[in-house]
Amino acid sequence: MSSLFGLFTQNTTHSDVERLNYILRTVGQKGTIIVPVQIVSVDLQKHRLIVAPMIQQVTTDGRGIPHAPLHDIPYGYEQAGECVLQIDPQPGDIGIAVCAYRDISRLKATQ
Repeated sequence: MSSLFGLFTQNTTHSDVERLNYILRTVGQKGTIIVPVQIVSVDLQKHRLIVAPMIQQVTTDGRGIPHAPLHDIPYGYEQAGECVLQIDPQPGDIGIAVCAYRDISRLKATQ
């Protein structure tokens, strides 16, 4: 049995997957859902993506169940004042999708 330190276990540092999993679990506790994704397609005019989640659900016998692609995901650029760092995503790129933990439809309607 491995010893635990918060969510950190002795196995956490054994692979890149375990290290990423640890980061996602700790950051995800703050009211957001964070999912590593691979970009399937990009609409540069609308700034929208179709992405495929890279972490699968797992059955009790260990088989992975892939998620369906997520559609109409907005993306933006880094900006501070009048300076913008614009790097357009490309199909095949890997990124992180951040999702609100609660319904944000009222917020979106007022923006």
